[in-house]
Amino acid sequence: MIVYKKYKEIDQQKWDECIQASPNGLIFAYSWYLDAVCDTWDALVLNDYEAVFPITRKSKIQIHYFFNPIFALQLGVFSRKTVTSELVLECIEKIPSKIKMTDIYLNYAN
Repeated sequence: MIVYKKYKEIDQQKWDECIQASPNGLIFAYSWYLDAVCDTWDALVLNDYEAVFPITRKSKIQIHYFFNPIFALQLGVFSRKTVTSELVLECIEKIPSKIKMTDIYLNYAN
């Protein structure tokens, strides 16, 4: 089950372990890196951090949008197992409806 988690709810140790175990793990997705390049980020988490999807977001004039921070070139789904197109689509569908605009680059495995 994929769950949307606010930043405060994310277990950063489990998050980073998932990124490290991911065949497509990139530095851009580690919690400490996201903290450095993005003021606000939340996440989609599959079960017990089997897969994760960072939601880097901002808002202007009360319009929320999802974007790639300037130094985080590829985000998207990171998983301990091979990422399937079904998992990517399922994650995209779970992006909260309050996020009205999206401008992201998914990682090479998505």
